[in-house]
Amino acid sequence: MRSQLREAYIRVPKLYDWVLTTSYARTPVTVPPKYRSLVHEAIKAGKRISVQCVTQNEPCSPATVACQVHSPIRRTTILHKGNPVPVGIVQLSFQTPLSLLFFADCDLLFDFMYPLELEDEIVLCVPEPLDQENVVCQIAAFECTAQTGYLFDDKIMLHVFVCQELLVEAKSVLEIMAQACKPRPNFLTAPPRLLPLHCTPFSPPPACPRLQVQT
Repeated sequence: MRSQLREAYIRVPKLYDWVLTTSYARTPVTVPPKYRSLVHEAIKAGKRISVQCVTQNEPCSPATVACQVHSPIRRTTILHKGNPVPVGIVQLSFQTPLSLLFFADCDLLFDFMYPLELEDEIVLCVPEPLDQENVVCQIAAFECTAQTGYLFDDKIMLHVFVCQELLVEAKSVLEIMAQACKPRPNFLTAPPRLLPLHCTPFSPPPACPRLQVQT
């Protein structure tokens, strides 16, 4: 019996690498000069200073954290179990505006915006001719906490944790064996178009009234 299968082609995204990784950074932040006197007075009064670090819209919301892949990708070869493996070193940066809220014994003293930007590098499988356009970075989680141990130097320390998902993908054409859509003839004639029933013209617009001019 003759096979009904024929060659067919589909175009799908192919994953070359898929990594879930984390980045951690310690970032010192200086208190703006106009707020330092408030901090010093609260400390002299024996109040406990605490700082809350939140993103611009919602606390710890990953939706406001932007992940950017920079070019060019540095290509090198590393040894894995004694075998040389070509890899790409990808540079990433994370940007998000943070709101830093300063409290004295749970009373809000002041707050200000701080533009946070972090950089990181990660090794991925990015075979040529793929480049940074084929690397997709998505933020899975973001966390920021503030340490006030350096507050006497008018500084605090931010501890930032970012969990990102990285995908290296490109379009790929696959050849498969498939059956054509049958039974049907090669050509199908379209049925004649029928006018809708009860077709009536639109009502004509009312005539404009004549103006009577008195003489």
